[in-house]
Amino acid sequence: MSSEILFSSEILFRGQTRRKGEKVKNFRGDPMPSEWVYGRMLSQNNGGDFSIIYTYEPIDTRVVYTDTVGEYTGLTDKNGTKIFEGDILKLVDKNQNYEWLAVVEFGNPNATYSWGWQLRPITKQVRMNTDILLWVETEITGATAEIIGNIHDNPELLEVE
Repeated sequence: MSSEILFSSEILFRGQTRRKGEKVKNFRGDPMPSEWVYGRMLSQNNGGDFSIIYTYEPIDTRVVYTDTVGEYTGLTDKNGTKIFEGDILKLVDKNQNYEWLAVVEFGNPNATYSWGWQLRPITKQVRMNTDILLWVETEITGATAEIIGNIHDNPELLEVE
């Protein structure tokens, strides 16, 4: 695994067309699973509705639930998976032998770093740095970040003791 931080200038969003557990059936009456759509975001009705443009030739869009829309951070986890706003990460500091869970959020409430993405701890008593950039460079620092779910499909992960 490279020690370089993987940044991307790609502007990408994701959103759910159906929520986990939502009772939607297809034309045969079979239940349909929740579905994530990835692409560019299109805001409609003064920001009240969102669609994701997921193909360009021809252009095709899917309406998604506004509260499920999350932006790609431009970073990847230790497995090379793209990290989105709303993802739940397992963070491991091998040097301090410490493991914790956090949600990826946009913002910098304490103005302690210049990056726009932060980690909101789920695990109690966390005293680790919440700057996401310190957790994606794995070989040099001994820190790793791995996506284990997201706040929409795995709300049970938010209830850590």
